[in-house]
Amino acid sequence: MGTLVDFHAMATGLAFGLAITVLAIIGKVIGSGVPAFFSGFNSLGSIRIGIGMLPRGEVALIIAGIGLSAEMIENELFGVSIMMTIITTVMAPLILVPLFNKEQSGLKNPDAAKELDTSPDPFITWKGASHVLNSWLDFLIEGLEERGYDVTLNNGPRGITQFVNQFDASKIIVLRRENGTLALDCSSCGRG
Repeated sequence: MGTLVDFHAMATGLAFGLAITVLAIIGKVIGSGVPAFFSGFNSLGSIRIGIGMLPRGEVALIIAGIGLSAEMIENELFGVSIMMTIITTVMAPLILVPLFNKEQSGLKNPDAAKELDTSPDPFITWKGASHVLNSWLDFLIEGLEERGYDVTLNNGPRGITQFVNQFDASKIIVLRRENGTLALDCSSCGRG
């Protein structure tokens, strides 16, 4: 895309390009930072998010390239979009590094984040029509058998099927089907 830039045409639109770049920066910082502020981030966290969203990257270049090739925009405007993309992409890390070097939290209530349980939920539940759940059940059984699990309990009337890993008997998976719901319990599996 950069090879399509006519630097002479871009130089004539330098003031316009800088104005568009400033507006692009303000738009990203406000457009991303304000919602972040109302979502539990403090001012520092909101600015970090806004600046982190700053780079335009290849999407702006692709759209500008399509506009140029379709002769919807001229070389000067294409150069402005290239300038804005380069400046915003280069500026983001230069501003973000000092913002993240501050030892402050970006959350309004940093203690609440420490209380969150980040362990993965071992329970997965699907709801649906009987034929869909049967398909999911067949798919899960086949996948578990391929991964070295054997059926050790199949209590059809109660809708429970238990699998134990051939290589590690402490890894047990239980599938339970009842009332239009298929639940997978892999709480004893650990990670992986």
